[in-house]
Amino acid sequence: MLLRPITPILGMDMAIVSSNGSNDRRDKKKNQLVEYKDKNGRIQILRQSNLPQLPPFITKGVAAGQHFGIGGLWASAGESDARKDFREFNLTRVCGPSSPCLNQPPHDNTDTSTHYTTREEADNNYAVGPVYIASIADWKDLLPKWHAFTPRVYEQYPKLLAEMYGFTMAVA
Repeated sequence: MLLRPITPILGMDMAIVSSNGSNDRRDKKKNQLVEYKDKNGRIQILRQSNLPQLPPFITKGVAAGQHFGIGGLWASAGESDARKDFREFNLTRVCGPSSPCLNQPPHDNTDTSTHYTTREEADNNYAVGPVYIASIADWKDLLPKWHAFTPRVYEQYPKLLAEMYGFTMAVA
């Protein structure tokens, strides 16, 4: 959660202070929150401790968003352990073949060069919502995919969060 005005400066000049007052990130449990304070001691950011180190700036390939609890349910799509709404969900119909949004290679195993998104990666890296902050170059890459993916998600998942799942799939 960003408590200061929206800015491309993220972690620059921030000191990490855990909820128990320690500056040690090693003993953090999943979902424990840490505070980032500015040089005047004011809390500016509240963030989960299990996330990678906060970069100093937003740059191409380094974006930020509000953490949302929607998680990466879509990354289990088509699998037997997927949530009911995603058991029959077809990621290829949304993202296309050989997309990093997919959770497994095509059945013919023709593409071995593409990275596929696991549920854990989706939970840790793509469970975001507004406010989004990214470089102009990243938005130019992302927006056409997000625009194309959202109606395709809605066809299979006609619910309020279809747009947000479209965004997280486009970012993967």
